[in-house]
Amino acid sequence: MRGRLARIKVQSLLNVSREIKRHMSDTGLGQSERRKFLRSGSRRFSQWNGDSMLERCGGSVEAEEKLAENLSAALERADSIGLRNVDTQDARKVQRWLELEVATMKEAASLKSSIDPVAMGKVLARIRSLSLPTTSDVVVLIDREVRLGVQLPLQTAMALALVKSKETQSIEPLKVVMRDVEDADLHRSAEDWLPQLE
Repeated sequence: MRGRLARIKVQSLLNVSREIKRHMSDTGLGQSERRKFLRSGSRRFSQWNGDSMLERCGGSVEAEEKLAENLSAALERADSIGLRNVDTQDARKVQRWLELEVATMKEAASLKSSIDPVAMGKVLARIRSLSLPTTSDVVVLIDREVRLGVQLPLQTAMALALVKSKETQSIEPLKVVMRDVEDADLHRSAEDWLPQLE
């Protein structure tokens, strides 16, 4: 009876180990490349200078998320049967990397209509540090950050100028702001402004 239970446990360990190795091979990281990543990535993912996992997954966040889910499920099975080896340690690091990239790209997509330049700056800095590819969402976010950098101070200046002109009964503060708006080439049409700032 003990021998049979031992064989079942060994078979379970082998099956889970094979599954983890199969999912790790799906990442496209060869053994030497994986060692290089995991050595540098043990402290910081930003030290990795190879392709991002997103690029390895064909630029699809959904494919990367599916791979992270598969690795997570395999690692849960490994934990439940007590499998702890180099492959599971490597898989955990790669899983964290995948999840970080997925979370970053989803956050970038969610900020496409935001007017919070700090949040955009943080996400763009994380995208650069992870060497993520410039997707259409990232391009929109970069453009939006640049436009906000110009338009948000102008909007604040206009609001202050309106208050000041009411107090002083003079339109001089508004003229000063209007010159700044013209310098930024935003005076021609309302479509030049971000809709959330109108």
